[in-house]
Amino acid sequence: MPPDVKPTARIIAFPRRDNPPATERLQAALAALDAALAEQGAAVADWQQTIADLRGALGRLDSSLGSFRGRLGTLGARVDGLHEQAIRLEAWASRTAGSADRA
Repeated sequence: MPPDVKPTARIIAFPRRDNPPATERLQAALAALDAALAEQGAAVADWQQTIADLRGALGRLDSSLGSFRGRLGTLGARVDGLHEQAIRLEAWASRTAGSADRA
């Protein structure tokens, strides 16, 4: 600072905080780690239960789809049978109409 400039502010020291001893900091860190591990364990258990629930839901869905597939197969067979009957009926109608035209 130049000699002709007088300070206008008073500089105060930044307050220092007293750090706890290293063992106390270590114990606090370990306690926080234990808490985090407990939370993580609970989260993993919830996730595993959710996966189990999903597995059950997918099993039920698979069963329902299998049943639906079976019903569609039965319906398909019935439709095929009706189609065959419709073809025979159409052929009979054509023969009948042709013989009526000749008479």
